Amino acid sequence: MEATGLRIGNKVDLYGSIATVQRFDFNDRPPNGLAINKGKPILLTESWLLKFGFEKKSDNVFILNAASFTFEWICNDGMYLESMGVEINYVHQLQNLFFLLTGSELTE
Repeated sequence: MEATGLRIGNKVDLYGSIATVQRFDFNDRPPNGLAINKGKPILLTESWLLKFGFEKKSDNVFILNAASFTFEWICNDGMYLESMGVEINYVHQLQNLFFLLTGSELTE
């Protein structure tokens, strides 16, 4: 996993458990640091969208109203595509896009 795609607060898979990035460390020194080469991205699933407060409108459409934005996500063969054409496959990508557009964190 590349550190350039992560921010503090992102969720990642660390040794099979969900972890939140608190700081970056390029060595393996848990629990305070995340060794970037040990963390793996978490696949964005329907379950994660629901945890983040998305409302399921149909089998493959999810809506989230936040700030002045309405996020509409369309699931297509296991990948989630945002209506503006941005492809989102992982939880941290959704967290980063949400923060960029709203200035606030996407929370469970």
